[in-house]
Amino acid sequence: MDGLLNLLPLQVRTLLQAASGDKSDITEKTLDAAERKRVADAILASRTYKRSLLDLKSDNKLNDQQAMEYKKYFPTPEAIKSFNAGSGAVGYDDYYNAGQGKSDWNVLPSGGVRNTLGQFRYSTDKNGNVIVTDKYDFAGDMIQGMPKQVANTRRYEGLTPKQKLTILAGETFVMPEVGFNPLLGIRSLPSRAGNAFVGSENAKNVNIKLPPTYQINPSDEDLYYTRMSLMK
Repeated sequence: MDGLLNLLPLQVRTLLQAASGDKSDITEKTLDAAERKRVADAILASRTYKRSLLDLKSDNKLNDQQAMEYKKYFPTPEAIKSFNAGSGAVGYDDYYNAGQGKSDWNVLPSGGVRNTLGQFRYSTDKNGNVIVTDKYDFAGDMIQGMPKQVANTRRYEGLTPKQKLTILAGETFVMPEVGFNPLLGIRSLPSRAGNAFVGSENAKNVNIKLPPTYQINPSDEDLYYTRMSLMK
């Protein structure tokens, strides 16, 4: 069975493992070389954008939208210090900027890391290793437009797989507080399936270590082109 699972894309394989009760950690060994590179690329995209915000702030050239982003990422001097020390967080925009798509339905290799790790935090240890620590779960996971009661993981407790599938299928077409909306039902299906079959009970810890050979800090060229894009 494990051999067959290994043939599946990372995001599908991880969901099936967690749903079956496999709580083993997601580590660098879980990922192949291309997937480890995608983790580093997402961090690089995040650090490139945020470093560019810091530089524009220093030059007093932030526009209003960028100023709001700056306050979100760097609310205190300590946040800047932490970033400069190699810590931070990756969001879904960073995956998009790293060329890894923006769809929850992407089951291609390009969406493997995005649709497995999602948003995560990272740090850099004294030896230059990049440490990603997070939790793979779907506790209350939801997308825009999805009611909180639908995202409530506890509603699936004690139900059989068949009962869970019945709820998922029915709410794909008619959702509480929303009514008939198959578009939302289809868009939210990955999130709802995760809530139903993984939740927090079948969560997996994420402990990924990438050696210093992985590039996560932007080059001068990266910063130049990002700055030009932000100043348009």
